[in-house]
Amino acid sequence: MSDIVGRLFREFAVTLSVTILASAVVSLTLTPMMCSKLLKHKSEAKQGRFYKASERAFNSVIAFYGRTLKWVLGWQVATLLVAAATLGFTIFLFFVIPKGFFPIQDTGVIQGSRKQPSRSPFRKCPGSSSS
Repeated sequence: MSDIVGRLFREFAVTLSVTILASAVVSLTLTPMMCSKLLKHKSEAKQGRFYKASERAFNSVIAFYGRTLKWVLGWQVATLLVAAATLGFTIFLFFVIPKGFFPIQDTGVIQGSRKQPSRSPFRKCPGSSSS
């Protein structure tokens, strides 16, 4: 695509690539360093009710993840077939769905209308050339 759409997509791709690289640098360097400085283990005597409640919630999420992971690993063939079907359907939709920047129905015409009372003379119409 070398037209306006291609240029827009190229600029968007460069912006997205730089953003992903910056995010990778931050997630691999800054985040672990901040966690090591800010997150210290507290003894159970210093843990409040909110901490204990959130810890129970996190543990239940981890347990749910473990159960679902165990189920998926028990049904590996079905999981692989669903993933392959999803990929195939995505490729099918890529070729079927139109990918234009402007819709085909766009003719580039803008229409406007104005209503006035039926008994008003044409000379009184705002914008009329006969004054």
